[in-house]
Amino acid sequence: MRNALALWGGQLANFSVGFFSLLIYGGLFSKPQIAVISLFEMVVALFLSLGFSWSAIALVRFGEGEYASEGTTAYTSSLRLALTLPILAVVAVAILFYQEELLAYIGTADRSIIAFLVIDLFLAAAREHLVYLFNARERQRINAAIYFGMSIGKIAVLLLLWSRPGEVSAESYVKLLVGVDVLALLVHASLIDRAFLWPLSRPRGADFLQMLRFVVPQIFGFAALFAINWIDAYFIRLYRSAEELGGYQFVYSLFTRAAALAFIINTIFFPRIMDWNRSNPISTLRYMQRAPLVALGGIGLLTPFVIAIVGPVFSIFFGQKFVDSIGSFYLLLAALPWFYLSYVYVPVLNARDRVGRVQLANAAAAGVNVAVDALLVNRIGVIGAALGTVLAFQVRALILMTAAHRPLDVPYRVLFAATLFGALAAIGYVGSTLPH
Repeated sequence: MRNALALWGGQLANFSVGFFSLLIYGGLFSKPQIAVISLFEMVVALFLSLGFSWSAIALVRFGEGEYASEGTTAYTSSLRLALTLPILAVVAVAILFYQEELLAYIGTADRSIIAFLVIDLFLAAAREHLVYLFNARERQRINAAIYFGMSIGKIAVLLLLWSRPGEVSAESYVKLLVGVDVLALLVHASLIDRAFLWPLSRPRGADFLQMLRFVVPQIFGFAALFAINWIDAYFIRLYRSAEELGGYQFVYSLFTRAAALAFIINTIFFPRIMDWNRSNPISTLRYMQRAPLVALGGIGLLTPFVIAIVGPVFSIFFGQKFVDSIGSFYLLLAALPWFYLSYVYVPVLNARDRVGRVQLANAAAAGVNVAVDALLVNRIGVIGAALGTVLAFQVRALILMTAAHRPLDVPYRVLFAATLFGALAAIGYVGSTLPH
């Protein structure tokens, strides 16, 4: 419980610092500069999602059991490293081979960005490995402290650039943030003990196959999550201007800050529900009866208040700079209840080894997002992208609630009806904003 409270507290502090940094970020950079920064982050996320993130959950799934029986997670760590290190090398070579195309896509002429792209990918993969090892050993407080430190470092970078307006550029910001990531990884690594990683072991074939059977379905899910998070940027980059892309990505960054606390639900409850399933199944039933209503109802009641204050806050801090994106932001905020609801179900399904259902939900949501964006972004602009994101999160919530509730025979009609009503309301809102 202390770990959980510390993680929530750390993430709330991280949210506050992150929100403050975004206020500086939005005032410091032009919308085309924000577009360049976002496309750099998109490329890193692409390689990270398809190359590495899909296998990280194995560190919790198998590491928790290894730690309980052996007092170490070194063998589980070795299993994952045997899988990911060759992929990391291939990805680095691919980035170098396609560097001209990547520079053109990101929208920069600074060739040194490619080196920083490779370095940032290595750093992100290493940090992710450490984060999941700490999670497997219920040391989430350390992860929360590291992320908080990274947020402080981001503010320091922004303030440094603010004090030197002649040096403000998307490229300088990216390079300085990579420096912050290096320092964060060094601190993170210094806090780990030898039993996390050492001794390195040669994986046994049967264990390697068991891990592969668990994590390979995650590839499709993480590919779908990448699509959900970044397909809007892809279509706006394809059909609209850098101004529109930068404006949308800024409000989407604010949305992801508001949504970030949802990920803690899975981090905290996944190992706990695994334990409940073994020793106290009634606790899982109670969780399923209460947590979905709390998530949808609580966030649903809070969201209208947030929407009401967004307009005045934007006017105070940014004037008219993001006025063309404010309607999209309203729509994205309306997706928050279903975003949180989805992460109530993810640990339940993962703990019951129903990973395929989670990936099915992500794939279906990604398909909806791609279809709506392809149909609407070129016609009505960024608000079409926001609608695709809202409908994607609602579809994902519908699939996950069905997969989680039915086997446990827990009613969910109210949740289902509320989700359908939310989808119709989102479509109606977009229709009301279009010229007649």
